[in-house]
Amino acid sequence: MYDLPIYDNLNISALAGLFDSTTNSYKYLYFLSLLDILKRRSFDNLLPISFQEIYAIAELMDNAIQAGASQVELLCGERKQPMEGRKRSRIEQIAVLDNGRGMDANVLRLALQFGNGTYLDQDKHTGIGRFGMGLPSSSISQCQRVDVWSWQNGIENALHSYLDLDEIKNRRMTEVPEPTARPIPMTWTKIGQKFGDSGTLVVWSKIDRCMWRTGKAIIDNSEFVIGRMYRKFINRHEVKIRMLAFDLDALYDIIIEKYALPNDPGYLIEKTSCPQPFDNQAMFRPWEGDTSYEATYKINFKDKEHDVKVRFSYAKEEARLAEPGKNPGSLPHGQHAAKNVGVSVVNLTYLVWESQLS
Repeated sequence: MYDLPIYDNLNISALAGLFDSTTNSYKYLYFLSLLDILKRRSFDNLLPISFQEIYAIAELMDNAIQAGASQVELLCGERKQPMEGRKRSRIEQIAVLDNGRGMDANVLRLALQFGNGTYLDQDKHTGIGRFGMGLPSSSISQCQRVDVWSWQNGIENALHSYLDLDEIKNRRMTEVPEPTARPIPMTWTKIGQKFGDSGTLVVWSKIDRCMWRTGKAIIDNSEFVIGRMYRKFINRHEVKIRMLAFDLDALYDIIIEKYALPNDPGYLIEKTSCPQPFDNQAMFRPWEGDTSYEATYKINFKDKEHDVKVRFSYAKEEARLAEPGKNPGSLPHGQHAAKNVGVSVVNLTYLVWESQLS
């Protein structure tokens, strides 16, 4: 048996252990997706690669907002399954619906190809920041099959294509199928709220790598991060993000429905997801020192000079008050702030990188 190479920045043995019980075809697609991500990031190895559910979902939301969507919907379909003598709800399908510009047949097929797409060239990196995963890589990181419908002249003219890992494994699929006209399943037309004249619907099924077992768990764990990622869009009413969990066998049995609220780590925005009494007022105030709360630095990157602005804010006195013997940090708004501790890098209006501080 050959020894695995040693690399200081990666536990090679742990990575290899992920594939102890997987087929060769899946190993191939996994590494193909890694190469796809690196290509989309112009082989910038300084950025971490994450296959967490929230970032895979965020990739689809990025695509929607980039396409001019005013509403994006995260739709989580559950089904009751017999487990240990009783029925328990388990996530079965996850969909992201948007009312953006939609895709024609050529773009739709490109979007499902590894290492392809319409935003790969450096001169086209002009929109919001991307996670660089791409639709196929983000999708197969969570499921065995992804179906995509897209339309530009009414949903009755929707085009459809898909990727299915089982078909690839059995060599029934050797390339992305040519998009064909296919009606959107009734499940999504009944559950989806904003079907515009144009838009896109991405559906994950055969979900086998999602750490959260129910739609409610997905929404509860995603809401905080989604609100932080897209806070500027949401706060300016440019995008609404609807999140819904429902029973696939009883479509009108809505388990949870909510709209994402802004989550501002600087706590300078009013009407956010911060608990009372700071849900409708800013919890922090801009720094009031010798200089402005915003400092600008010139950064040279790839022979171009860019302005990087660093902003400072601090908690208002009333946010630091608590009853005798209690720590303000243990109050609901203090716990909310604790989860936001870190550094966020925003490209004009959009979170492109974040890191937690320990």
